[in-house]
Amino acid sequence: MWLIRGRGTDVADGRVPGGAPASHEPASVTRTRTLLIALFFACSIVLLSLLRFNWRETVPLPHFGKRATLRAPGDSACYTAYVEWFRGREVGDRLYPPFSYRPLAPWMASHLPFDAMTSLNFLNILALLVALTFLDRILAGLGCSRRQRYLGAALFVFSFPTFYYSTLGYVDPVGIAFLMAGVHFALRGKWSALAVVTAAGTLAKETMVLVLPVAATRLACDDSPRVRRVLVIVALCACYLITTLAVRDWSPGPSAYVWAPTLHTLQANLARPGAWATSLLTFGLPGVLALLSWRTLLRRDTRQRHTSLVPLLFGLLSALAAFVWSAGSAYTEGRFVWLSYPFLIPVTVLGWGDRKLG
Repeated sequence: MWLIRGRGTDVADGRVPGGAPASHEPASVTRTRTLLIALFFACSIVLLSLLRFNWRETVPLPHFGKRATLRAPGDSACYTAYVEWFRGREVGDRLYPPFSYRPLAPWMASHLPFDAMTSLNFLNILALLVALTFLDRILAGLGCSRRQRYLGAALFVFSFPTFYYSTLGYVDPVGIAFLMAGVHFALRGKWSALAVVTAAGTLAKETMVLVLPVAATRLACDDSPRVRRVLVIVALCACYLITTLAVRDWSPGPSAYVWAPTLHTLQANLARPGAWATSLLTFGLPGVLALLSWRTLLRRDTRQRHTSLVPLLFGLLSALAAFVWSAGSAYTEGRFVWLSYPFLIPVTVLGWGDRKLG
């Protein structure tokens, strides 16, 4: 269970990063407090997700281009149709790419005993809890203290996308859960597990490709034989490409969709205040703290103390590049920035936490 295991350490004397000595409080007290904090974060995810559950507004919220309605717009309507399709019902022409390239979450939701939208959103809440668990495992593996791990959990849970996007019938939470798992396995060097997660995550959303730069950089820093490292990254890329081609060939509806940037799409996104408002709000506190700690992140002693920092930075740059690409090739919004959280939050915790929470 997340946040239950002991603090990660990465210095010889057993102190946590920053020099704080290990706690001498009774283990039972530590476990009880940690369980209560874990329960607090889990309940917070559920409560925040319910604010816009099934496009309903529990409290008045600002609208950024799409007005909330009981009838799901755009891509969420396609995902709910996908759920119905897996249940053997006729959906007409409501299935089309690129949404039909993301079958895993609709297939899983189709087995739940609720209507299509509710099933997807119930699955999304579970996916966020899984993502939070793997985020904690990432931070523990980086040698973060409990307080640093609490900071990471808080940045993930109390964020704009958690309440604004998580339960609108999208598949992004499931994709982020797989990305979190992929980053965890990549940093740990568990390549067989990463291959399985990469293939499954690609069925959830094609953005699983963002884990490959992390894996490649982690392998480049490894001291294993070069031939083995090359074979591992080739195998991981093959898992992604084969799954991508297979799902495109199998998926219902028309195929051969390509995210090609156009000047018209870029101009349309630049003209939409909602595109930049939601993107900035999603970048939010994790991004601000990362920017404030950039000097710490670039210090040589920080990179030497946290050998996983460079792979995470490559992942973060890849996610930001994907956001820039989306500005010219898709209806861009904060959900594209949300994809950076598996990299941005650990980087933020390492940079800010070393200075403030050691």
